[in-house]
Amino acid sequence: MPNVQAFELEAGATVGYDDNPRLENDSAGALFSQFDINLWQTWPLAGLTSTAITLSGFANCRQYDRLNDNRQLGGGLESTTRLLRLPGSLTFFSVVSSHHNPLIDDDDFDSLELGSRLVWLARSRLSLEFAVGISWLDYRQSIISGNKKNGDEKNGDGQIGNNKNGETGQFDENSCSNPQPGIKLCRHDDSTAAAPGNQSRCHDSGERDDRLLTTAVKLFYDFSPYLDGGSEIYWHLRDSTLASEKCLVYGLGADLNWHPLINLEFSGRLGAERIPYRDDYQQQKRIEKIYLAETALTWRSGNWSISGIWSWNRRDSRIDEDDYQRNQWQSRVTYSY
Repeated sequence: MPNVQAFELEAGATVGYDDNPRLENDSAGALFSQFDINLWQTWPLAGLTSTAITLSGFANCRQYDRLNDNRQLGGGLESTTRLLRLPGSLTFFSVVSSHHNPLIDDDDFDSLELGSRLVWLARSRLSLEFAVGISWLDYRQSIISGNKKNGDEKNGDGQIGNNKNGETGQFDENSCSNPQPGIKLCRHDDSTAAAPGNQSRCHDSGERDDRLLTTAVKLFYDFSPYLDGGSEIYWHLRDSTLASEKCLVYGLGADLNWHPLINLEFSGRLGAERIPYRDDYQQQKRIEKIYLAETALTWRSGNWSISGIWSWNRRDSRIDEDDYQRNQWQSRVTYSY
């Protein structure tokens, strides 16, 4: 249960280096700074001492050196009830958010998420969480056949790629400059068509709207007063107006937190996903695998904390142009109230 009638604030400032901000297989790195704030306010529900309502909000902005900025803004509302017959709690939540990232088409959207989660305190040291949710995502970018990934080429005013109105930047002579929404187009790159394994590059065209169904099971365990960890397994079913984006994601993850001193914490996390797509724009079976790792060292003193974070992720796809690897190094200062 959240703290009743509690106001919480967390504000942070981060500087770091991202060696692949565009998530491409040949992207250049860039320095960045990031500022973020998170707010929570909790009230008891009138007449029900076992139920509390929490209103939250968040905002962050990441500024890259010589690249476009990305930012997120959103808010949430949730109701948490302490269960009487089962040791644990039941939460219903909703989150509205806006993600603006002109460097990556897949991270430039508005979304609404509805869901619930059940936390069961199975043992004094063991708890289980079951979560389900549904999200609607409205993407700003249109996917047009033959274009390079968003950010490879710029138009005259310095903006990257193409916008939702179909206005585009520069194209090569083989691309389609004015496709009709909702149809699938193909492009043959004459410079590479003769190479073994190369096929026509086909993408869906038109505005993109997705629906995401999620299910997750999580386990948390306190090994000792100084060591705790957890694991999870989840499924994401994605439906989209673009056939090439429909997929089913299988994922798992594990994390560990160690407190060798009362003010010092070392944490680590590993994760992996397998993503078979229903449709493929290169006329071959399309399966992607994503691997993630993160380590962090945090020192806390009163309301302040200082962290050093390294994170890594890699996408391994049967389509070579979709492969990438990314490393991020960050130094962060946080104030909590």
